[in-house]
Amino acid sequence: MSPVFGHGSLRLYLLKLLDEAPRHGYDLIRLLEDTFMGTYAPSAGTIYPRLSRLEAEGLITHSIEDGKKIYRLTDQGRAELQARAEELAALEADISRSVHDLAEEVREQVHGSIRDVREELKHAARDIRRQQRHDNRQRKLGIKDELREAKQELRDARQELKRELKDAWQEVASDWKGEGRGAAGVTSAYGRLEHALGDFRHRVREVAGQRVLTEEELGGCLAALDDAYDRIAAILRRQAT
Repeated sequence: MSPVFGHGSLRLYLLKLLDEAPRHGYDLIRLLEDTFMGTYAPSAGTIYPRLSRLEAEGLITHSIEDGKKIYRLTDQGRAELQARAEELAALEADISRSVHDLAEEVREQVHGSIRDVREELKHAARDIRRQQRHDNRQRKLGIKDELREAKQELRDARQELKRELKDAWQEVASDWKGEGRGAAGVTSAYGRLEHALGDFRHRVREVAGQRVLTEEELGGCLAALDDAYDRIAAILRRQAT
């Protein structure tokens, strides 16, 4: 369970969510997952036993609608919420701080990934320009055998660069997931963002590997990456607040 929810805190937060609107168990799981940006998703084995206890205590009740149990807060449940208003306010402040810290972490990871892509593009362009100068010298000298060898070296360098980029991305993805998140901790939000970045990176590598970048094209690529980071960072800042 998330460290934000100490003893009795999840019980109190469930009352708060049911005070907002009647919900079924899956709704409560999804709301908690969304609140923590996918890093905490309580299992059905966590939520439903607590709902049963709350109902046994008379704090909530349920009805069957379209074959689903819909839980509602009772007057007794509202009275407990009012009596624990200060405790609930402190809990919501803790949750807000936790989500803010998580958003900062995600921003740093995204910024680092985009910065790495920019550096890799610069190195790739510099290596290709160096190889082109070498090829031009060989062409002018008319040494065909050395020219063929240089082309093969260029192809090998590109393949090696692709492998290094793949390894670097896998290392970033592994660090992002982290051992501390666990199998149940990382769900849809992180997974979708990581997959989208990986797909973006793959497509950039694929296009860059097919042709030689001019200085103007490289500048355009780097400006587009900066713009992408600014947009992503702006979205995450809105989520953090």
